[in-house]
Amino acid sequence: MSEEKEKKVRIVAELKNPLPDNRISLDSHFDIIKAYVVASNNGKTPAGYKELAPFIKIDSTLVSGCNKFFENIGIITKSEGGKYLPTENTIELFNALQWKNEELIKKTLQKILESTWFWIQTKQYLTVNESA
Repeated sequence: MSEEKEKKVRIVAELKNPLPDNRISLDSHFDIIKAYVVASNNGKTPAGYKELAPFIKIDSTLVSGCNKFFENIGIITKSEGGKYLPTENTIELFNALQWKNEELIKKTLQKILESTWFWIQTKQYLTVNESA
């Protein structure tokens, strides 16, 4: 009798919206954002995730894993050849972080986040559930 090997099937659900990579910290996400601004020369030259290595100590595959989320929420925009450019708001956020200007950081983050799917969902939830 021959034994048939059972094939393992991996089921991957496709998300409606990309999520941030939970394998890296929030601080590392900000490091990636800053690195895109620096590597792109303040948005003048598209930068690929592999070009960020000199600026941060995060594996390029982890950086790559953040790109869909960052693009979805308006942190970066896709350019030619799999490269990205930081948005104007991202460059403004980078400058606010460099200057440690908390008020400008909050204002810029609000501009970036208020049009994201997760903020819209949260706002709807809070509107319906005022006591939450």
